[in-house]
Amino acid sequence: MPRTRSIKPEFWSDEKLSLVSRDARLTFIAIWNQSDDYGSVKGHPAWLKNTIYPYDEIKLSEFQKWLLELEKISALLPYQVNGEKYYYIRTFTKHQTINKPSQAKNPPPPLSLLEGYSRATVGLPSETETETETETEEIECANAPSPPFPKCPNKEIIAVYNQILGDVLPPVRPKLWAGSKSEKHLSARWKEDESWQDIEFWKGFFIYIRDKCPFMTGGNGRSWKANLRWIVKSRENMIKILEGAYEHGHGH
Repeated sequence: MPRTRSIKPEFWSDEKLSLVSRDARLTFIAIWNQSDDYGSVKGHPAWLKNTIYPYDEIKLSEFQKWLLELEKISALLPYQVNGEKYYYIRTFTKHQTINKPSQAKNPPPPLSLLEGYSRATVGLPSETETETETETEEIECANAPSPPFPKCPNKEIIAVYNQILGDVLPPVRPKLWAGSKSEKHLSARWKEDESWQDIEFWKGFFIYIRDKCPFMTGGNGRSWKANLRWIVKSRENMIKILEGAYEHGHGH
């Protein structure tokens, strides 16, 4: 089902978008409405064209040109899952505020697609994002792959986290983690992306946070530090980190 989205005033003066045609810009806005609450949308050109412009006689080849224009400026990042094409809207979480995201309708983009793309700055997490282990928010398992999938090795991931980040971020006490909401969050994140179902991914992820994300380790001017609970609390948090939102002191 299409969703309501916001258009910020700076959209119209964006220098990158000025490089594409007016029709491509209109198409870009329309694609926001067709995406899920995580910025992913079905990428089959004929489906998109008929969904966005049901009453217009537009040649498919012309519509594909508009999509290609948006791909060239990295406004849309194409990827495939099980032979199906999808687009990830690269700046979706920067411009759209989703307070209560629905379950993801599309597979998330692979980690390799996100590497190399840096986010604009984002806000400091609110106090509600750093609640205690007794937090009662609903756990989302958005778009988890269909079973079978390997069981989340919570203990191993915690051990890697403590080894790599335990000196700069609050360490995790395994006994308190077991059976907690945070354990369920971590298991949900593990299920959401096949590339995340690998202990080597988590090692690299934690090293990246330690070496490249000073905002998360206290370098934000407000003495705030992330912890594993906050990192895995939502898919959105994970994606923002992976896209570089907290690099080099950004985030204010």
